Amino acid sequence: MVSIVGMYVLSNWSDLLILLKSQLLSVHVENTSLNSLLIVVFSYISIYLLFLPLLVNKNTLKNKKLILCLFLSLPFIIYHLFTENKISFYKHLVYSIFFLVPVLVMGMRELNRRLSFFTRNMLFYLLFTVALCVSFFQIKSIETAFPNTEKPIALIKSDTDKSGPVLSENPYLLRHALYPIMDIANMHDIYTYDANKDGVPEKQELFDAVWDGYFEYIYLDGRFSPDITAFIRDNLVVNSYKIIHEEKYLTSGVMSGNQQGAITLYKRKP
Repeated sequence: MVSIVGMYVLSNWSDLLILLKSQLLSVHVENTSLNSLLIVVFSYISIYLLFLPLLVNKNTLKNKKLILCLFLSLPFIIYHLFTENKISFYKHLVYSIFFLVPVLVMGMRELNRRLSFFTRNMLFYLLFTVALCVSFFQIKSIETAFPNTEKPIALIKSDTDKSGPVLSENPYLLRHALYPIMDIANMHDIYTYDANKDGVPEKQELFDAVWDGYFEYIYLDGRFSPDITAFIRDNLVVNSYKIIHEEKYLTSGVMSGNQQGAITLYKRKP
């Protein structure tokens, strides 16, 4: 697996660098607190490390399988903690869990060696019950991780003229929802909008475009960049736009630290 990942990185190095600069270092940076991320890490992987203390002894460093599994489980966790980025964190933790399952198995094997049959069974049923409860809570949290955007998307789709540019605070929403109905070249987000095509997105370029009414529609929800969104709402849209949809939302904290706010969809004035 390591070889496969390495070959993929080498063969797509230039594209990955573009992704790093345009998305990971711009959109996916500092959208939550470190404490919030640590809570997610603990809630998702703590059960897989429950028996890790049983494996720690004078020969731990010689246990190559254990060290390798722990090492391979860290990259995504370190990235998200370092950038304070909560976007897709719960999905990326699947990769960490993939390498932590063998750690859990090694720990249970060691526990099985030390405990009696009755104690082992009681502990197994207890852990199974806890795992079910945690999994149920996590699934419910994922189900309410995003606000319902069906109405604003439907309003944009109902427009007979779909050739005008649109702007979204969510960098993925409109690209996924409107393609191929709309040309992807007309779908912009507030992080990577580059009016003069010099490869350097600037806030002033974005603010000027909003003030001048360049976009046909603007979608905002305050989940990714609350400060920029507030500035656009309070100072810019009044010049060239009218609100055609506004809806309050309340979500879980899985994908964003901003769990409540309002979806607003603006349309350019005639």
